[in-house]
Amino acid sequence: MGNDIAGGVALTVISNFQMMVLIISSVIANGILFLPQVAVNIGGPGGWIVVLVLGLYSLIQIMLLAAVSRRFPNSSFVSLNRNIMGNFIGTVIGLVAAFYFIMLAVIVARGVINAAVTIVYPNTPPVVLIGLLVALAVYAVFHGLEVLARVNVILLVLKTVTLLGIFISAIPHLDVGNLQPLWERGDLGWSEGILSIQSAYGGLIIFAFLFPHLQNKNNPYLPLIYALSYIITIYVVATVLAIAIFGSTEVARMVWPFILLIQKALVPADAPAMAVWLTNGFSVLAANIFMAASAFKEVFHLKGYNYILLPIGIIVVALAELPRNTAETILFSKQVAVFGVAIEWVLPGLLLMTAFLLGKKEKLS
Repeated sequence: MGNDIAGGVALTVISNFQMMVLIISSVIANGILFLPQVAVNIGGPGGWIVVLVLGLYSLIQIMLLAAVSRRFPNSSFVSLNRNIMGNFIGTVIGLVAAFYFIMLAVIVARGVINAAVTIVYPNTPPVVLIGLLVALAVYAVFHGLEVLARVNVILLVLKTVTLLGIFISAIPHLDVGNLQPLWERGDLGWSEGILSIQSAYGGLIIFAFLFPHLQNKNNPYLPLIYALSYIITIYVVATVLAIAIFGSTEVARMVWPFILLIQKALVPADAPAMAVWLTNGFSVLAANIFMAASAFKEVFHLKGYNYILLPIGIIVVALAELPRNTAETILFSKQVAVFGVAIEWVLPGLLLMTAFLLGKKEKLS
């Protein structure tokens, strides 16, 4: 890992492994909380199939994003859009994306703290916990991509060990009969269900911000496959275990099936639950603040983004106070997911197709 200086900002050169870790760390957070409930309300005992299919679709989109990024190896997200779509449209996309990242940060901060207040800190004002979590994330982003990469490598190891412990401990409680029938259409509409699951996969677009920093830009595809395989596996396993333990009918009525799964598998549940949630929350929150700050930096041609981190953090804390409970947080996440579909599930293919048709490409510097 090394540093180059561009525009007065230290640009960290990261390895493919570090990119993979950062992508994983930018995604898994609140989604694992409610994903089993959404899945069974779409497809009953076979709802995990929807989680798998939409995860594979997310993989296709990030591979398209990798393909277009390789055509513009020196361009980060906003400049990539400007080079392909033109300066005005590219700038508009950059601004919309920046606010989308702030909204993702709000959802993560509020969702994680909702769980913390419910399980461990019922007497602590949520704004205090949100402020502390956001402050830590802003502090990490302030110290640059190198710090984020190193911290997230350590956290990913801890999170993986914790999740494996939860999954293994849950095995004795399984009833495979609860996984039948393989498909049974639930009450949740397709559009609402897809938006909910998209919010669980939100954050993969961070690849466009990481690619210019990548040490080896020739073949980024394999780390992306590894990253998405990890994310999809965690989501599918969590969904299958929740269904197999509680049954689809019961899961459909739960708010946080995965927390109840932890409580079923491990006693006491407070420590492992909060270990997973707070580390996931920190990682995803920091990733989204990094993307928002980077997007604003490019849009407004700033020399660096450090001095706008504090305003972004304050905005995140303030907006995180608007959803007053878990139900309102989930509703808010569905509304934000509309932008997520456009930015993360439609934009990559559109950029690649436009760049190909117009023959736009830049040389690797």
